[in-house]
Amino acid sequence: MPRSRSAPARGVAIVHPSSSTHERRRAGAPAAAPDHDPGERTVAVVDLRGLDGLDAAGRRALSGAHTIAPVWGRATARRLATRLARTGPVCRVQASGPDAAVPPARPTPLVSLVLPVLDAQRYLDQTLAAVRAQSFRDFELIVVDDASSDDSLAVARRGVEGIPAARIVSLYRNTRKRGAVAVGVALASGRYVMEINADDVLEPDALERLTQPVRTGVDADCVFGDHRVIDEAGAFSDESARRRSRATGRADLRRGWVREARPRQLAAGLVPAGVCAIVRRDAIGAWPRFTDTHTDYWLAWRGVRRERVWFVGAPPLARYREHADGITREFHARRKSFNRVRMDLRILLQARPAEAGILCRRLAVHAFGLVVGPRVRRRIEARSGAR
Repeated sequence: MPRSRSAPARGVAIVHPSSSTHERRRAGAPAAAPDHDPGERTVAVVDLRGLDGLDAAGRRALSGAHTIAPVWGRATARRLATRLARTGPVCRVQASGPDAAVPPARPTPLVSLVLPVLDAQRYLDQTLAAVRAQSFRDFELIVVDDASSDDSLAVARRGVEGIPAARIVSLYRNTRKRGAVAVGVALASGRYVMEINADDVLEPDALERLTQPVRTGVDADCVFGDHRVIDEAGAFSDESARRRSRATGRADLRRGWVREARPRQLAAGLVPAGVCAIVRRDAIGAWPRFTDTHTDYWLAWRGVRRERVWFVGAPPLARYREHADGITREFHARRKSFNRVRMDLRILLQARPAEAGILCRRLAVHAFGLVVGPRVRRRIEARSGAR
């Protein structure tokens, strides 16, 4: 039966790390097909467990898919693919067709910017304008829309115009940020990866200064700087910035190698990944499920593990935005505290004996948040509603 052009078909492909051609065919997604129809709406069901081992064919499938459905585990991927395939024929996945909008082959960029987006239309224009204004141009931008319900995707498509190496991918369902960042890292081809928030603003020389040590021979796993704080309207909150800088220990740093980066990170969150830090891609590894919205903390931990960390010094590299949607609704949620506990337990398995005490204190704080977090959240929301 011929397909209707008004209702494009939706196909399903299972993308596994280093999966063989036989496995792809058994999953219902042949490895290559020269007659791929650009109108087909392909869902790539992606097993994020071990996604750092994704092969070239898997990367092409991700880039060519209309939407991406991230899951953890092969069995879960197969179950979801089987369910989705019932709504339409299984089509073939390859880079031609939907991937035609992706820039042609080019030299590998030094930095891959990963921008997870969820209902961020209010600030996304400013974030993308700051990316376009960067003085350093050897980067690629990967925007991952985490199933937004507003016009974020349309804003992103307009905003990437003028960025030569930019691509936008959409997730089939919301992943609470973890899947968006994991997919972005999997698609990244740069030597370093930088996560940026959809409501923050980079200074024009941010990438220039972050990459300067690497370009001059510094072999660092992580390079970072400090940031200023702005409110919802974009006004600077210098006192809040100074308080954050002192609390994290960044106020005491000088330009150069950072000593005891691991215990500093575990104790106070030294590295502001997600705002102004680049992390070597081969140091990140597979993305765990428990990170939830804590992608920046996990990224920072992977960057400091081997103690090859460089601080670029003053002035600040970015403007971090504080607003109710980003703090009140998430920070005091029981689910977020639960995932913080899980993350601390995983890091504890990788910790040195001297770091166990720091992590145990963090575990106690986060366990306490499991109990009082929702109560504090309700209190803050009540105060906000009374204003």
